Amino acid sequence: MKLLIHITLYVSALLLFSCNGETPVTDNPEQPEVVQPGDGILGSTPALQAITNKIKNDDQNAQLYFERAELLYEYDHYAFAIADLNKAIELDPEPYEYYHLLADAYLDNLESESALKIMESVVRRDTTRIASMLKYSEFQMILKQYDASMGTVSKILSLDRTNPDAFYLLGMNYKERGDTARAINSFQNAVDEDPYYIDAYRNLANLLDNMGSPLAVQYFDNVLQIDSTDMDGLFGKGWFHHQRDNLEEAKIWYEKAAALYPHNPDIHFNNGYLHMELKDIETALKKFDLSVKVEPTYAKGYYYRGLMAEMLGQTENAINDFEQALALVPGYDKAREGLERLGQNPN
Repeated sequence: MKLLIHITLYVSALLLFSCNGETPVTDNPEQPEVVQPGDGILGSTPALQAITNKIKNDDQNAQLYFERAELLYEYDHYAFAIADLNKAIELDPEPYEYYHLLADAYLDNLESESALKIMESVVRRDTTRIASMLKYSEFQMILKQYDASMGTVSKILSLDRTNPDAFYLLGMNYKERGDTARAINSFQNAVDEDPYYIDAYRNLANLLDNMGSPLAVQYFDNVLQIDSTDMDGLFGKGWFHHQRDNLEEAKIWYEKAAALYPHNPDIHFNNGYLHMELKDIETALKKFDLSVKVEPTYAKGYYYRGLMAEMLGQTENAINDFEQALALVPGYDKAREGLERLGQNPN
C-alpha cells in the first residue's frame, strides 16, 4: 500500500459498446524466524544480502531492520517486512515511519484489521499529526468505513483548512458512495489548494466525462500539462473526442497513448474500434490483434478481430477467434452468433 500522494487512479477504458504520549500498540501476530544471510529471500539480491550482513554484525540497530523492511516491502515480501518492522519497533518504538510501513505491509498482506489497528494506535499517540491521520483516513476508506474516514478528514481540516490531501480523500469517499456532485466539489477544492494535484485532476476529468460534460477535456489537459506522458490523460482525451465523433482527433491521442503504453490492451481495442468506424477494416484488425497479443485473455479483442476477419473473408481465422472469445467468456452471445453466421454449431 503506497502513501496517499502516490495513489494512482487509472481512468477505466470506456468502451463504445457496452495516542497522547503513549507508545502505539502493535498487537501483531508472531514474527517468522529471522533468516540468516544467504538463506532464501534475505540473500536473494545484493542489496538484501548487504543489509542482512550489517544486521548480523549489529543486531540491535532498529534502523537497519527498517531499511531491510523497506527493501522487502518493495519486493512484495510482506511477511518478512512485517517481521523486520516488529523487530525495529521492539528496539525503538518512537519513529512514526516504522508504523506507517508496517500498516502498509499488513494491508498488502491481506491483514487489513491489523493494518487499521496500527494506524489507530498511531493517531491515538499524537492527535495532531496530520500525515498519520491522512493515512488512517485512507485505510478507513479502503476498508469501506466511509463515515469514519470522513470523520477523520474533518479532524484534519480542523487542524489545517487548506490541506489538499484531506480534500482529495473527502472526494474519494464521496466518489465511492456515489455522490458525484460532492466528489467533484471536493476534488476541485484539492486542486484549488494544490494546482499540481494530478490525481484530483484525473478524477475530475473522469467524473465529468462520465456525465458527458464538455468541461472534462479541460481537466484532461490539466493532467497533461503536469505530465505530458500520463496514460489517463492521453487515453482519456482520446475517448473524450471519440464519444463526440471527432475520430481523427481521437486517433491522434490513442496513438500517443499506444506508443507510450504498448502493453495496455484497452488502448489498442479502442483504437481498433475507431478504425472500424472509419471503415478501415485492415487497420482495425491489426489494432484488435495487438490487444490480444498484449493480453491473451482479452475476449472482446478476439471477438472483434474475428469480426474484422469475417469482413475480410478470412473465414477460418474468424471462426478461430469467435471460438476463443466464447471459450474465455462462455456467455458471449456475439461470439456465439458469429459462429452461427459462419455455419458453425457453438456448443
